[in-house]
Amino acid sequence: MALETVADLIANARVLLQDRVEPYRYETDQLVAALNIALQDARRIRPDIFLPDFIIPIYSPADLSASIKFPEFYRSALLYFVCGMAHMRDEEETSDAR
Repeated sequence: MALETVADLIANARVLLQDRVEPYRYETDQLVAALNIALQDARRIRPDIFLPDFIIPIYSPADLSASIKFPEFYRSALLYFVCGMAHMRDEEETSDAR
């Protein structure tokens, strides 16, 4: 599971979300927005990851080929965060009796 680029992360999220057939249930811009929120949350929890300058990368849907500037061994946490954000907004799944 290579998570080198934003497109890789989005593709892997679509696999986990079972959303691989167009038209997609989760729009790419929403998944990229969830990635940006994940990065901001990571900055809150582990600011040392963003040393020395504490700059949080912000991605747009046009940046799908951009490399994810985040330690490789933490990228799976970004993936799971993106999937969780998408799953929480899915009305079909949240209307059941949990």
